[in-house]
Amino acid sequence: MRILNFVRTESYVSLVEDDAATIPEPQKIPSYVFGIDKEGEYLRVEKSVQEEENFFVERRIESDRNESSESSTLLRIESVGKSSTLFLITLKTTHHAFTQKSSSTVRSLNSFYYLQKSLKDLDPYTPVPSLPLKPFIWLYSLQTKLSELSTFLAKTISSTDLLSNKALHLFLQTDLCTDHIQQNLDGLRDDEIKTTNFSNNIRGLFKGRKRKSFISHLKFIKENGGKEPLKNSL
Repeated sequence: MRILNFVRTESYVSLVEDDAATIPEPQKIPSYVFGIDKEGEYLRVEKSVQEEENFFVERRIESDRNESSESSTLLRIESVGKSSTLFLITLKTTHHAFTQKSSSTVRSLNSFYYLQKSLKDLDPYTPVPSLPLKPFIWLYSLQTKLSELSTFLAKTISSTDLLSNKALHLFLQTDLCTDHIQQNLDGLRDDEIKTTNFSNNIRGLFKGRKRKSFISHLKFIKENGGKEPLKNSL
């Protein structure tokens, strides 16, 4: 059994370097907990401030000891606005398996279950990390959801076999909907992971002024379980 060491702080100490604008100071100072478990180092909010949109979980994932070169991955999951079903995933890594060293994407709660199923289908002989039963996770608090989802992704990224899975990379480093990810897996599409400045600007889309079309897009994703309608190409 591994003993966890916690350090309580009264200020935000990020495991991920954030190039975006500084986070506005909340009216009430939250309490953060730093710890280490078998999935790696993590930082999480222990108590909520006035609004749940400040909830997040960060994990540091170290490379497997069997790998020739050392690498480190910083994973952060946070809620999108006040939603408890849409999550912003930020990844910063030095691992050679990833095309982008820094990326962000928004995923729905249902899309995590899609990823789990895809990993099982593509790697039937490789153990795939578990997720809570879907009917139960809807009853969880936002903080518990973030903890469960971050643990699932941390275990998946830590698996050398699963790390080579195309579904995982499209899920983490593109904004493709699950239908388009599946079409890539079926050989009907061949989308590449491109280096963009998306990670630097995505948080701004959820704060202050928001485009009406983007809000409608998020609402559609939430109502349809992370799936978008297929568009006919001309």
